[in-house]
Amino acid sequence: MSLATITDLLDTPAVRGRAVGCFDVFSPECVGPIVAAAESEELPVVLAIDEATGRAAGFDLLALAALARARTALVPVAVHLNHARRLETVLDALDLGFTSVMFDGSALAFADNLALTRKAAQLAHRVGADIEGQLGELAAADLEGMSGLPLEECVKRFVQETAVDLLAFDLPKTVLPDEAELAMIRRVLCPPAGLVLHGASRMAPHTLGQAIGLGVRKVNVHTELHQAFRAGLAEGLAGAGSGARGVLDCARDHVERFARRQMRLYAGRSGS
Repeated sequence: MSLATITDLLDTPAVRGRAVGCFDVFSPECVGPIVAAAESEELPVVLAIDEATGRAAGFDLLALAALARARTALVPVAVHLNHARRLETVLDALDLGFTSVMFDGSALAFADNLALTRKAAQLAHRVGADIEGQLGELAAADLEGMSGLPLEECVKRFVQETAVDLLAFDLPKTVLPDEAELAMIRRVLCPPAGLVLHGASRMAPHTLGQAIGLGVRKVNVHTELHQAFRAGLAEGLAGAGSGARGVLDCARDHVERFARRQMRLYAGRSGS
């Protein structure tokens, strides 16, 4: 139990064949509610710290809060570095005890992305951590120039040569992928790498359920989690005489209830 890799989480009976929620840790205040939600649902969970968020909020502070809570959790918890664009950050996270890291080279040329992701994978696998790679938007038009190869061959080459455990695509901001696109990615990736769609929490529940059925194994939750926290703060501030502790308690309660709903959805449980 407690601290685990994402691969471990995906192999638990409660999640096998479904997806695990990966929740953005933007403040130490949200760590407890997210893990409490996972414990209530008896589901594993991923606590993710973005490289950029860490620079703004204090990487070590967020990391220590997440790792400490993960080690005492009653369910498996992975602590994940999200969207790292520097190998130095990957090393820092691994040194702290992160069980998963993501190297995001999607803004680079395909060859550079492949080479740097391979280095990140070697660093992660050396200490038993998972590695997630990143390609561009889930649309052939955005990826066809990666190396002059057809999209499917590009993806296969990237997965094989980097040995990533998970491969992420960004969902387009306006047009969500159709079933044919997801089926193509599944045909290429499943196995050997699990599929991650960044922005998948924007999908309608039915569409997201289809995506999970087609091989999506990790759903990142960012904007909606921030919105739940802000809604809780607003509600707490509106309460007369609640005090600072009461305001934060209200925000934490909103985060926990939101996280529970999302976890049930990703696990395919009714009543989500």
